[in-house]
Amino acid sequence: MGPTAGDSARATCCFCHDVIRVSEDEYGMQVQLAPMAGSKVMQVMWTHSSCLRDRLHPHMAVWWE
Repeated sequence: MGPTAGDSARATCCFCHDVIRVSEDEYGMQVQLAPMAGSKVMQVMWTHSSCLRDRLHPHMAVWWE
């Protein structure tokens, strides 16, 4: 389930598996996975902004904050 506007909006984080509430984490985001080899298969997941930041290499720039 993907987040939408409002307090009842929520999705499940692909890293910690906790619920993401848009009202608590306005930077929560959708992550799209697609292979580089040209396949049309894609998977969409959701993550807390802090969960993604904690897992990124320190040299990767974060633009959402």
